Amino acid sequence: MIAVAGIVAKRYAGGYEPMDVAGIQFGSGAAIILIATLIVEGVPGGETGAGWALIVYSAAASTFMPFLIFYWMLRHVSVSYASLVGYVVPLIAVVAGIGFLSERLDPGIAIGGTLILVGVILSDRIEQRRLVRAA
Repeated sequence: MIAVAGIVAKRYAGGYEPMDVAGIQFGSGAAIILIATLIVEGVPGGETGAGWALIVYSAAASTFMPFLIFYWMLRHVSVSYASLVGYVVPLIAVVAGIGFLSERLDPGIAIGGTLILVGVILSDRIEQRRLVRAA
């Protein structure tokens, strides 16, 4: 399903400014979540400054920015190459968990992250070869 979404986004959203597409998606999503939260849970309370900082970081760095980069890439590269951005999100989450929450880096996560990076590097090399042949 994600592959289909990338193709549809390339076809229909590729002509728009990346900030416009991502901004509308995340702005409307945030408004819906805020309204639902206020209706169901009421006004949040008891969160610390560090807690709010993590929420803002999570929203901006590990969610909004990858989508912004994805939509920018859709305007400049193939869909398959642009979809590699999605693989970076879990790596950012792991680094944030280790840095901000003192989470432990398990061997399985380290191996998985390494495999993701290797896959991204290999895909990049394949894309570069394809571009050289096309030129």
